[in-house]
Amino acid sequence: MKKEIVQLSCPIILQSMIVYLVMAVENLLVARISGNAFAALTLTTQVYNITSLVIQGITGGGNILLARYLGSRNYGRVRQIIRYEFIFAVIFVGTVGICCTAVPRTVMSVLTDHEDLIKLGGIYLQVMGITWFLAACSMIMTQVLRTIGEASVPMRMAAVEMGLELIATIVVVSSGFSVERKLFGIAVCFLALRITEFGILSTFLIRKTAEWKQPQENQNVAKDRRFFAAFVRTVFPVTANELMWSLGTSILVMMIGRQSQAVISAYGICTTAGSLAGVVMSGLDLAGSMVLGRNIAVGRKRVAQIQKILRRLSLEGAFLEIGILLGMMALAPYIYGLGEDVNRLGFSLLLIDAGIEMFKARQSMNMTGILRALGDVRFCFLNDILFQWLYIIPGTWLLLQMGSLPFAVVYFFMRSDQVIKVFTSEKRIQVLNRRSEINVEASENS
Repeated sequence: MKKEIVQLSCPIILQSMIVYLVMAVENLLVARISGNAFAALTLTTQVYNITSLVIQGITGGGNILLARYLGSRNYGRVRQIIRYEFIFAVIFVGTVGICCTAVPRTVMSVLTDHEDLIKLGGIYLQVMGITWFLAACSMIMTQVLRTIGEASVPMRMAAVEMGLELIATIVVVSSGFSVERKLFGIAVCFLALRITEFGILSTFLIRKTAEWKQPQENQNVAKDRRFFAAFVRTVFPVTANELMWSLGTSILVMMIGRQSQAVISAYGICTTAGSLAGVVMSGLDLAGSMVLGRNIAVGRKRVAQIQKILRRLSLEGAFLEIGILLGMMALAPYIYGLGEDVNRLGFSLLLIDAGIEMFKARQSMNMTGILRALGDVRFCFLNDILFQWLYIIPGTWLLLQMGSLPFAVVYFFMRSDQVIKVFTSEKRIQVLNRRSEINVEASENS
């Protein structure tokens, strides 16, 4: 069982690792342009994070239905699910993209009050609004291809695209252009590559779906409406969780965006390192939830066995992530070159992340790998959102208002919910397991 989970997670981890590793190198290259350019890019990345997390929520919920209808060969329903996912993407990510393209400086002014960062970030956002929309559509197609057993296709596509993206970034950064033209040039290169990626993935997906036979294609309007309602009920809690979490994170970034450039840059280094390390548990969580979900019907003993395996994997994954964070601690002062103040603060923030990673990995597996697979998406939503909106956001604001506290202390508080959520998620799993035991005993007695 452990081998199956690891095998499922490897393509996901590898693709994500390629993407985030290239992003880390790109951030390094931008840091070489100027400190302001790096700080501006750090802030604009938060807009992409919002769209990315929302798409993950849409596809995460949609894939539950996709797997079910693929198993029953109801390809008509599968096409409807894919169509609904694209509709949701167009509505949300399209709106965000239009705002970034039409009023980039307004979007940046929400994130920071530094005029130089607003100017540089606005130049970058003007192009990236379109780019992120195409990236969101490609993410949907990638998740669909993974579900139908074609995970190697987007993985190879990501490897080629990231290589070209890195080469393009090096060329632009090495040019003699001004800072503004360099950021604009990087954004244009990204747009061209996303257009290519979108075209290739959509062509491959269309050809793949054309092979499907067409049983149960004729659905009347009433059934379609009922199915859309079922789709929303499945997708909404997961999407709402990701959306509210990303919005809460954006509020925190807005607070940080009003601190010094050293704080913004150090936070950017830490965010990049955290994203790179986090792909390990993200892949294990997703693979674990898939295996656990498929085995729920087998029986309570099998579920308990898989839960133990997932907990052990979370420990192993945490050690890998800690290694990545410690590596960044050692390398960041040499590769970013943003000054002693940024290096010192970045070291402290990465040390905090490394110290808290064991807790983060455990609660992540509990919430995403186990509880969502058991169908308790409501608890996951409430647990994440209540901690973030009632504890982290107001607490961070109060600590920043004090002014005298070192930012490392504030950052430790911002990460403290990862520790607490281990205990709340463990308690919830115990409750669900106990309910399952009671139901089995009642069924046997009857």
